[in-house]
Order: sequence, then structure tokens, then C-alpha cells
Amino acid sequence: MKNRERMFVYGTLAVLCVGNVLALLNTSGNAAFARTLADLEKLGPAQSLTLADPENPEETVELRQRNGHLSWDDQPYHAAYSIAFVHVGKPMFGLITSEPYQEPMNELRQELTEQGQERDAELRALAEQLQGMDQQSPDFADLQRRFAQLRQQFQTWQQEAQQRLAKRDADMLLKAYDEVVAAVEVVADRKGIDIVLRFLPLDLDDGTEVLSPDQAQAVIRGRAALKYPDALDITNDIMEELSLDIE
Repeated sequence: MKNRERMFVYGTLAVLCVGNVLALLNTSGNAAFARTLADLEKLGPAQSLTLADPENPEETVELRQRNGHLSWDDQPYHAAYSIAFVHVGKPMFGLITSEPYQEPMNELRQELTEQGQERDAELRALAEQLQGMDQQSPDFADLQRRFAQLRQQFQTWQQEAQQRLAKRDADMLLKAYDEVVAAVEVVADRKGIDIVLRFLPLDLDDGTEVLSPDQAQAVIRGRAALKYPDALDITNDIMEELSLDIE
């Protein structure tokens, strides 16, 4: 090949190489890759994701999905769980003031009231007899003993009546609490919530005035969550599940 031909061929090849280099420089592979990732709706599925600590490269955390939870260890408490809060007092008050709860309580109060009135009337009648009787009468001592016995029986009955009312109150509260817990289970399953905690809202204003240190301590203990997103409060969902009015 003549020198002139070689120069022409080499020159042409050089021009082509420069053109290819310029074309490559003007095309960003990273931008094309980024656009491809941006177009994806989701990544995966993947078995795990390993995260490294920039300050401690040897320390890594491997994230996995276990039983529907983001987990970083085999231990059940090394996982992320969804959480919500319920102001338990609100649905419980709605339940215990409802007719199905109040009717048995009112019946018991009525029964005890009638019994108490009968016992009180009997005791008053004996007291009137004693006041109108001569203390020197041979029947006075026997009537006095009977009055003392009836008064003791009446006091014992009053204590038993108070215990029956307290027991009915306790049973009513426990029944209402069980209903609230059952409603929490239903709502939590429906919403995919793992943990539900009871709490007292920070902005609660039910018109109750705190009059003693014990009441203040009860309010403080009830406010287990000092900061929380309002969206985590599912109290109204529980009220709806129990068919209670939401004020």
C-alpha cells in the first residue's frame, strides 16, 4: 500500500474513533439506568437486604421478611410491629351506661331498696314501742333485746347489700372491658395492627376537675403515651365496632 493510501486510511480510522468517543461521552449510562429504575413500580422480590454502617463497615444488618414483619434477627422481638392506641375509658363508659348494662343494676338497686325499707320500718316500729313502754315493764327488756338484734341484723344486711352492689359493679366493669378487648381484636385484625395499647389522650377534657393528688396521679399514670400521631388513635373505630355513639 502506498504511503498516500495509508495516510488516508489511518486518517479515516482516526476520525471514526474520535466520533465514537464523543458519542460515548455524550451518552450517560447512569442517567439511562436511573430512568429505568424510576419507571419501576417496585423492586424485588428479594430474599434480604443488607445494610452497612458507614462508620463501622464490618457491622451490617440483614433485613428479612418473616411472617409479614420486617425482621433483622431470628428472635420474635427483633422485628417491626404496627402499633395503635385506644382510650379504653371512652367505650367502657358508653357500655356501662347503656340500657343492657344499667337494667340489671337498677333491678338490684330496687330490690335492695325495698328490702331496706322493710327492715327499716320494722326497726322503727320496735323503737316506737320501746319509747312508749314503761321501762319497769317485764316485757321491756325482751323488746329491747329484740330491737338490738334487729338493729345488728340490719347493719349486717346493709354491709351485705353494699357488697352485692360492689360485686355487680365489678362484674359489669369486667364484662365491659372484655367487650372492648374483643372489639380491639376485630379492629386490629381488620387494620393489620399488631399491638394496641391503652392510653389517656393528652388533650382530654371531660369536664372532670382534679381535686386530689391521688386523682392527679391517676391521670398521669393513664397518659402512657406522651407523644403520638393522632392517626394511631383507633378509639372511634372501637366505638363503631361496639355500635356506640361517637361524640
